[in-house]
Amino acid sequence: MPKVNNTYNTERNAVNYVISILQKWNWVVEEMNQDFGEDLYVKIPIDEEIGTYNAFKVQIKGTKSPKYNQHNQLTYSFKTEWLKHWANHENPIFLCVVDLTQKDGICYWQNINEELEDKLQKLNEQNTYSINFSYRNILSSPYSKHKISTFVFWFYKDGYDVTSKKGKKIRSIVEKNIKYILEEIPEFLYIETSDTKIILWNEIIEEFETLLQWLRKHTEEEWPIDWQIARGNLYFLVGNPSKSLEIFSQIEIDNLNQENLFAVKWMYALTSFQIGDFEEANRKMELLIEEYPDKSIIYSHLGILHRRIKNYQKAISYHKKAIEINESELDSYASLGGCYRDIRKLNEAENILERGLSIDPNHSAVLIATAALKKSMQKYQDAIFLYERLLLKQSLNSVEGIVTQIGYAAALRKIGNFEKSKRIYEQVLTFEPNNEYALGGFGWLLIDMKDFIYAKKILGRGLSINPKSPVLLNGLKRVTQLL
Repeated sequence: MPKVNNTYNTERNAVNYVISILQKWNWVVEEMNQDFGEDLYVKIPIDEEIGTYNAFKVQIKGTKSPKYNQHNQLTYSFKTEWLKHWANHENPIFLCVVDLTQKDGICYWQNINEELEDKLQKLNEQNTYSINFSYRNILSSPYSKHKISTFVFWFYKDGYDVTSKKGKKIRSIVEKNIKYILEEIPEFLYIETSDTKIILWNEIIEEFETLLQWLRKHTEEEWPIDWQIARGNLYFLVGNPSKSLEIFSQIEIDNLNQENLFAVKWMYALTSFQIGDFEEANRKMELLIEEYPDKSIIYSHLGILHRRIKNYQKAISYHKKAIEINESELDSYASLGGCYRDIRKLNEAENILERGLSIDPNHSAVLIATAALKKSMQKYQDAIFLYERLLLKQSLNSVEGIVTQIGYAAALRKIGNFEKSKRIYEQVLTFEPNNEYALGGFGWLLIDMKDFIYAKKILGRGLSINPKSPVLLNGLKRVTQLL
């Protein structure tokens, strides 16, 4: 029997995977036979009665050796002549890369027309080009159907009437994309955002603004209040409190319902928290308590705030009140356990964290706090067990994943597993090079490993970020003595 080319099999599997998804969306899919590369010609019906449609082409690549960057984005490189070829196309072009190492496969996509904007001049200076695929552009997600539709409709948008059948169709797609964005935004507590998350939220902001500006251009309607609130919240998430406040200050609060009114006032308090103005945040939250005495979230965040400034008695009091109002306010169980751990009331910490886990045995914040407590109690194997359990379900570059790995590396250091601890610290620092807690823990590990010169370099790096950190200062003092 003739041998089957492995490359052909990989590409064939990738093409079949993409076709199966597009056909589920009731799009017309035709395979192409071109040497240069486009694999599919796809039609999105506009009016099936008269047979009108918008078309696009798809280039598909399959890989069994995918490369992901430090932010866990799939990266794919190819010759710049591909882009130059696509730049002259009369149809929109999409690149799909299928990671065949994942169970059942996973396909990332990118609109090439968007990628080409303002870049063609630079392509003459390089032979290869790389794309970092968005976390959100996973072909199998319902979001992708609407996003791809939007790209295709916009490609052909010139010359249509917004009140026409085609205009109404694109408006429907725009509003569906906004709906998906609103669903992605989490409940707005106080959120510490990692570098990776900032990349994700910046992508969402860019898309959200584009969709909103399209509506502003083609309609005179006011944006719904929940869209305006979501827009302010997104800027809060990427650490831009001034823009967030600017957006919220433009919202007319006189006619808001109670839910939206609280959302606006709450974000005013959280932006003060975010910029580190704890005194102002405390003042705003205290005022909110007078208006909303039964909102456990306010007491919970006052507890988090006062723990941050080491006012433990107040923090404990606020967390107890939050739990009294709402027994399921699990962030308060986690932070209250942390308060007790900080002041060395380890039995009280253990009791409150056990109560939290009895409500939800898989709550990440409570599990992280419990693992940290076990470490403080020198029960290192118990801590390691919990950290490993957490890492099974966390993304390594998420906020919680970073916190978990730092705790895990510290526990491994305590039992003398230096090499594994070192690998984890190095991994964390590829995701967040300026994480002072990872730099401090890594510095002390290197002291234990007697690598004093490297330890001094790492601790110095940490002190350039936070010159007042006791962990970093004491580490540098110790390594200076040993050199």
